[in-house]
Amino acid sequence: MLKILFTERGNECTQNMIRMLTYLPGVPFAKLTLDHRTFYRIGRTFAQMDKALHEGFRHPTAKCLHREGFRWDLSNLHLVEQYLCELKEGDTHSIVRQVVQEFKEKILPNLSHFRKGKFALIEKLL
Repeated sequence: MLKILFTERGNECTQNMIRMLTYLPGVPFAKLTLDHRTFYRIGRTFAQMDKALHEGFRHPTAKCLHREGFRWDLSNLHLVEQYLCELKEGDTHSIVRQVVQEFKEKILPNLSHFRKGKFALIEKLL
């Protein structure tokens, strides 16, 4: 859900659009201890979901998920670079910067060799 938030600071009023999310109960992915086997199983599960959605899911608005520049599409990972300034300098910033750089150098030039799909990129990388 998108909301518009108005913020007042002194005499200045700014308007921001924010995305409101709800979360399911459970353990956040970042807090899990993962090994190569678990990453493989996650990749396999994502690939199975992608295949099922690709082959059997039909909805009139599903086409919007495949538009150019869609930020949730893994093939657009390089678009995250424009938001790096929002992260504080530190370990997370360095990791994200490194992942984006490696994506731009190794994956982006080879994107045409990957099957199209939401999780196909993860499956191929694992």
